[in-house]
Amino acid sequence: MRARLALARRVHHLPPAEHGDVRELYQAVVACQPPWWRGQIDCKERALATVLATALTRRRCHLVLGARTLPAAFHAWVAASHGTQIGDEEAGGHDHPWTPVLTTR
Repeated sequence: MRARLALARRVHHLPPAEHGDVRELYQAVVACQPPWWRGQIDCKERALATVLATALTRRRCHLVLGARTLPAAFHAWVAASHGTQIGDEEAGGHDHPWTPVLTTR
């Protein structure tokens, strides 16, 4: 996890990405799950892949790690530079909202 956070923090010098661009990149990452993979790609991998894909466009977004109490769970998502959350609606985020614990800057 330390390596993932360090990698996500390396893009802090890039200009901020627009919300729509980050959402499109996130949806592209989700759509890239190989058909031979039987399981689901974890939220941490999707969020980090979105941060890296955004960095490849010479823009930045933020990796966010969060938690909730009932039901107890952890989740990762991305945030556009102005704070719009992308991917936080997964895993019941509408019914039981996630509380951000760590955001890369």
